[in-house]
Amino acid sequence: MTTAKRKARHLPKGRQADAKDRAELRSLLGSKPSLERTSLLEHLHLIQDVHGHLPARLLVALAEEMNLPLSEVFETVRFYAHFDYVEDGGKPPPPVTVRVCNSVPCAMAGSARLAEELQAMAGPHLRIVEAPCMGGCDNAPFAMAGRNRKGDASAKELLELVTAGRLNAVIPKYADFGAWMEQGGYRAFGRVRRGELSPENVISLIARSDLRGLGGAGFPAHVKWRAVLKADG
Repeated sequence: MTTAKRKARHLPKGRQADAKDRAELRSLLGSKPSLERTSLLEHLHLIQDVHGHLPARLLVALAEEMNLPLSEVFETVRFYAHFDYVEDGGKPPPPVTVRVCNSVPCAMAGSARLAEELQAMAGPHLRIVEAPCMGGCDNAPFAMAGRNRKGDASAKELLELVTAGRLNAVIPKYADFGAWMEQGGYRAFGRVRRGELSPENVISLIARSDLRGLGGAGFPAHVKWRAVLKADG
C-alpha cells in the first residue's frame, strides 16, 4: 500500500503576519535595520514609541523579520513592565501613563498610598500603573509621568507634570567622554595595560575600596574577582 507524499510547508508554523503589517514594520525600522537578536529591545521600544503600545500584529511581523520564535518576542515583552502589549482588537492604553514604583523601598515610603491618590484624581485619559523598581530607591517613593522621572513624588507634583505636558525624560548635566578622559578616566586601565598594576594589585585595590555588588546581598566584589583569577582557563 502506498501513501501520498505530504506537501512541503512554504511557511513556518504558527501565526503568519499580514503583508500590510510587514510593510508597516519595515517602514518603522528603516531601510537597513539590524536584525540581530540583540536589537530586539531597540525595535520594541520603537514600536511602542510610535503607537503608544505594542500591537500583537506587529510583534508577529517583527518575529518573522528577525527570524525569531514568536514565543521569544512575547516573553521579552511580558518581562519588561514598561511595555504595553495589546491583543488584536484590544483597547489601547490611555495616551498618558503614570507609573508608581512598588518595590520594597518605595512601598515603605508610601507608594501604595501615592498610587491610590493618583487613581482617585486621574481622569479617563490618564492611566496609573504600579510597576517594579525604577532605580530611584534613594528618592522613594519614585514614579514616572510618561518618561519624566520624579523622586520623592507626590500626587500633586505628578499631575502637574501631566497637565503641563512635561512627559519627556530630563537629561541632567554630565561630563562627556572627552572631559572624563581629561579628569583621569581610564588611567588605572592604562596602568594595567602597561604592566604597572598586576591582577593581584587590582584586586587588592578593590578590596580596600570595599566595593560591593548591588544585587541585594552586598557581596564583596574583590571575592568574586579573586575567584575568577584562581579559576582554571
